[in-house]
Amino acid sequence: MSLRISTLLGAGLLLASSTAAAAPPPPPDVPDPAPEPAAEAEPPPAAQPDRDPAQTVEPEPVPAPSETTPPPEPESEPKSDEKPRPFKTDYLTIEGYIQPQYTYRVRRGARPRDQQEFGAQQTRAGLIFGGNVLPRWSYRTHFVVGSQITEVVSGIDSADYEGDGSTEALSTNTRLIPGVDLEQLWVNYRPVQYVSDSGVEWVRLDLKLGQMRVPFSKQNKTQNNSLLFPRRNAAVTSFLVGSDLGGEVTLNVADERFTIAGGVFNGTGLAVNRDNRRGPLWAGRFEVAPLGSLGNYESDLERHEKPAFAVGSGLLYSPTRLFDSAGNDTLTRSRGLLVSAFAKFVYYGFYLQGEFIRSQVTDNLSSRPFISTGSYGQLSFMIPKTEKFFVGPSGSFGWTASEQAVNPLNRYYTTDGISLFLPNEHRADAIRVSLLYQAEWFVDEGQSAQGGVMQVQLKF
Repeated sequence: MSLRISTLLGAGLLLASSTAAAAPPPPPDVPDPAPEPAAEAEPPPAAQPDRDPAQTVEPEPVPAPSETTPPPEPESEPKSDEKPRPFKTDYLTIEGYIQPQYTYRVRRGARPRDQQEFGAQQTRAGLIFGGNVLPRWSYRTHFVVGSQITEVVSGIDSADYEGDGSTEALSTNTRLIPGVDLEQLWVNYRPVQYVSDSGVEWVRLDLKLGQMRVPFSKQNKTQNNSLLFPRRNAAVTSFLVGSDLGGEVTLNVADERFTIAGGVFNGTGLAVNRDNRRGPLWAGRFEVAPLGSLGNYESDLERHEKPAFAVGSGLLYSPTRLFDSAGNDTLTRSRGLLVSAFAKFVYYGFYLQGEFIRSQVTDNLSSRPFISTGSYGQLSFMIPKTEKFFVGPSGSFGWTASEQAVNPLNRYYTTDGISLFLPNEHRADAIRVSLLYQAEWFVDEGQSAQGGVMQVQLKF
């Protein structure tokens, strides 16, 4: 019996000594472990059936951290889903558009020279600079190139028929160059802005000075690259063209659900009575969108899941003085009054907009007013074929009547066709290809015109 106990004690001492010899040495900065107690006080080790007692267990090496591996992001700052946009900073944003356009039109009843119109004369491009130099100060500059073709004199040649060194005749050489139009050039100051904790902008007041579009017609305020068709309806351009110099005050309430704007301008943007009249142009406009602001974009690419609408009206008043060609006062005074009303509706890709404009001009020489009226309606429906492809059939109809008090001249306009939209990560209308049919009927003048238009619009 004692022989067995001594044999077991000897095996335990041999196992303990072999295990201690196989253990790896401690690292240099760790102190030596305390000496083990005597073997007699130590209970016999438990059996290890699944492991060989003589097998050495090597610790797994810990890889050193790579210098190129970025540190993990903290959980409190999740990665943003906002995609970077090119040419955009807090101080400067550059954007623009290119609109190559080809037109073919046949006009019946016109002079032989004007019976056919074809070419890409209406091609244009826009470059827009904007930004915020301070929290309440912003600016915007919008150039349009190619919107007008100007014929300029490029050289003068002299003719000496008798060869005596004297000039008997002069001839000029001309060429066509694309015009540059200044669509916008303004500075805006925002003295009042209140945003609630829930993110609702209850009040915003803007003071704007420079060149801008007059706040009167809904379509006149819409930018060139946000129109449904290549050009504005003739019912609008018959009363207002281009932009004007002046100042504007705009008040927005409840996230632009209610907007009122007013200002005074030079009056050079009026399309009627543009002669030697001089005088200010007073403008005012209001818009109500009770279900949320719809902006000035002419379509429903966003495909509103709930119906939304907006209504509004505008007013222009222009008291002027008439001068002769030499700049002398003719003592003629005139007063022009223009009134507009519009309505807009969008729902799940469907877009409908209509507008009515009426103008009346009187003077102190005659009791006969000069009255003109115009209206238009347009609609479209955006159909998503795929995630990267939209189809939008569209149509519009307009009417104008001038000199209604004496000799009414009625004109009718229509534009119908289809547009293809190709979105990118920044815009739903990055590329738009429009194929359109256009027609005009000048009923009281015995003329009509029909043709087709193809336009490609690229935004950046």
